[in-house]
Amino acid sequence: VTLYERLVRRQKDNSTFTILIFFLLAFTLSRFSVFIYQFGFLPRYPFENFFGTHIHHFVFGIGLVTLVGFLTLSLPSHIVLRWRLKLSAIYGFGLGWIIDEFGMWLHLEDNYYIRGSYDAIIISTIILINFVYFKKIWIKIFFKVFHTLQR
Repeated sequence: VTLYERLVRRQKDNSTFTILIFFLLAFTLSRFSVFIYQFGFLPRYPFENFFGTHIHHFVFGIGLVTLVGFLTLSLPSHIVLRWRLKLSAIYGFGLGWIIDEFGMWLHLEDNYYIRGSYDAIIISTIILINFVYFKKIWIKIFFKVFHTLQR
């Protein structure tokens, strides 16, 4: 069994893996697009100054995560199950946009390169990787802690 088989191919129906992939995709695309925009390779961002307000991409991320949460809670379960991977992809992309500007909205500073954003991306990626590849271990730990706290 190859490394690709173990790390990627077996995960194709895993919603947490889908969240991880789209989370990393959103982060990569947003960082890349901001970088090439700053050097004039992209036209002006369409929402750069919308009614006098700059709209950061974490706002769109919040919208995507909110939409997925609403759909997951309000649609019939058979539809949610059928759309699980699509909803996971949308959620992961929204989460990536939110966490990409974590330091900015945490400190309420218009500094895209604040250190807290990089720390949040690293920590979020580690947490998602743990949920993808070590889920059974964390479930056992959770239930052991939960059972201990119930006493």
